[in-house]
Amino acid sequence: MRPKYQTFYSVEQVPARFDLVEIKHDGMWCVCYVDAKGGAKLYNRRGLLHCERKIKGWKPGMGKAIIVGELMVGTPRSCSSNTHNTFIVFDCLYAYHSDLSSRPLKSRKVCLGRIVSDVVPPLGGAWMRQSITFPRADARRLWDWPVMAGNHEGLVFKCSIDYFGDSWARVKKTVTQDYILMGVVPRKQGRLTLVGGLLKDGELSECVRVYTNVPPGLEAEPGQVFEASGNQLFQSGALRHPRFERMRPNKKPNDCILKGNGNEIY
Repeated sequence: MRPKYQTFYSVEQVPARFDLVEIKHDGMWCVCYVDAKGGAKLYNRRGLLHCERKIKGWKPGMGKAIIVGELMVGTPRSCSSNTHNTFIVFDCLYAYHSDLSSRPLKSRKVCLGRIVSDVVPPLGGAWMRQSITFPRADARRLWDWPVMAGNHEGLVFKCSIDYFGDSWARVKKTVTQDYILMGVVPRKQGRLTLVGGLLKDGELSECVRVYTNVPPGLEAEPGQVFEASGNQLFQSGALRHPRFERMRPNKKPNDCILKGNGNEIY
């Protein structure tokens, strides 16, 4: 059972009951089932077996375990960061012959930390690492860096006394980008998809397809400029979860160039 998110638009809006905060990792949500010999099978959120691995250093007395986390694969950030192929764990439901699912989060975190310290070499080299949990008081500092001035998508807020499956809160940053309209693709029920591109070395290349929030019957011609927003701007010029914002009639296509300042494109 994957917890549901409550989405907020600023750190200050998050209710006080969420007393813990973690950096939001952009990977594949997985449940890892570990047998008594350290053999691990990771299942995605649809319940399909994603991969099998071996946890070195798994001691016989540790028994079986069920660990929850993000496998850093399948997204631009996970492929370009130093966490690629790493299983970043943030919860534990069963370990050391004990069912932890009915315990509060703070208790599950303690057990998870014990597992990681038992099996992860202190000098690195393991494919599993624990997500760092911070007190709520650090939220503003984390939002300023590494979210807004770094390469992370947002923050996840949790409650230390919640049981597994209770809701979390999240705050995600929003970035905008102007694109040259390359085409309008009709969809069902009168909906439209806008194909957007950027100039790179003088050549126009497709970067994004935007359908969310596009008004039905929007009058737009190829060559015009439109603005889209999303939760992340990638090196390719694409946006994560793009949304149409507005047409930019006063914007020149020659201004839509694929480039970044190091803070928005990852």
